[in-house]
Amino acid sequence: MHTFLVMALGQMLNGLEASEALDLAALACEVGDGAPQGEVCSTVLGILELRERQVAVGVYDDRPARFVPGLPMVVLAACVARTPGVRMPCVAEPAMDVGERAA
Repeated sequence: MHTFLVMALGQMLNGLEASEALDLAALACEVGDGAPQGEVCSTVLGILELRERQVAVGVYDDRPARFVPGLPMVVLAACVARTPGVRMPCVAEPAMDVGERAA
C-alpha cells in the first residue's frame, strides 16, 4: 500500500492525475476482516475517501497549479501506512470495507 501511495505522490508532484496508483493503494487495503493491519488500512481508506470528497467540493482550488488537488492527504495516507505502530488519526469510517473481496 505504501509503495502505491508513494508512486501516486510522484505522479501528483509532476502534475499528473494518479487515480490508478490511488486505486491500487485502496485495493491493497483489502486485507480481510481481523487482519492485524486492519486499523491502518481502514485509516488509509478513510483518508483517501476524505481526499476525494475535498477535491469534489473544491477545497484545493487555491493550490499551486503544478500540483494535483489533494496532494497533502496522500502525503498523510503514506505517513500513516509507513508508521503503523503509532496512534492512528481520527477519520470517519471509510465507505469501503477492509474485508477481502469475494471471488
